[in-house]
Amino acid sequence: MAKAALNAYVRGASRPLGKRDIRINAIAPGNILFDESVWASKLKEDQLAVTQLLHREVALGKLGSSNDIANLTAYLLSTLSDFATGSVWTIDGGQVHS
Repeated sequence: MAKAALNAYVRGASRPLGKRDIRINAIAPGNILFDESVWASKLKEDQLAVTQLLHREVALGKLGSSNDIANLTAYLLSTLSDFATGSVWTIDGGQVHS
């Protein structure tokens, strides 16, 4: 429920903030691998099971990294994304099914 509320806030706030030349976006990361993460533990326990799960459930067949999130953040902060506002950017390797 909290995620839905945040997503609604981002979409709703974009119009009044946009009139003040302020952009607002959110990033919704999927499964990210980093030291001490749940995924690092799962990979140590059963790498084959995790690999099979990723190939079955994630279009790109892999976990994301903190660099993936940083790159999207850098794009959203740059002038390359001047027309992007009021969006929730899902970065999950294609795991979300519509």
